[in-house]
Amino acid sequence: GKELERLILRMSRRYCEPQESVILNVVSAMVDFSTSASLQLSQELDPTSRRTLLCVTKIDQHAEEGLAKKLKVAASQMRLRPERVFAVRNRKQQENEGQVSLLDARQRESDFLSAHDELQAGAKQCGYGLGVAALSASLVDIQIERIQETLPATYGRIAARLGELRRRSSEIGQPLGDELSCRLLAIQLIDQCVDSLARERSGRVAVVSSSAV
Repeated sequence: GKELERLILRMSRRYCEPQESVILNVVSAMVDFSTSASLQLSQELDPTSRRTLLCVTKIDQHAEEGLAKKLKVAASQMRLRPERVFAVRNRKQQENEGQVSLLDARQRESDFLSAHDELQAGAKQCGYGLGVAALSASLVDIQIERIQETLPATYGRIAARLGELRRRSSEIGQPLGDELSCRLLAIQLIDQCVDSLARERSGRVAVVSSSAV
């Protein structure tokens, strides 16, 4: 349990820390947003919330009133622009078992949202999005923003890395064509090492001889 939790946390940090990443935080409408570990993590990794989206799922299972206020409070706590907050309806377990298609699921979501006066009023007042289609469109927009903002720095890092690889490859020398070339080069390198050791030994002997005179 704890080890799996630590593993998931490390994996989340690995993929969410890069500034190029978009953090799509998906939480159930049934949980307490103020104690949500995933919301706390996204706030830690993206304090300005410039690359974070909040998607609240299972809104059809939130029977009591106050869901619209809950969305508004969550957006405020995470310093999210209202248009970065979304309420969506997922397929239920029975619908998955019944092999309800995605098209039918989206129609059921649309029917549910259209009949939910509280969410409709809250969306008009606060500006949060309703439905998977609105979430998908926002994901495209925020990804474009991230590319425009981070591409110059990314290009610079790639260019620096390529320059380092070119420098290191130039130190290797010309590529060897066949097995015979490899053997000849190996023999040449061995001979050079032997000559170097022989010269070093001769030099040491000469020093000792001259000092003994």
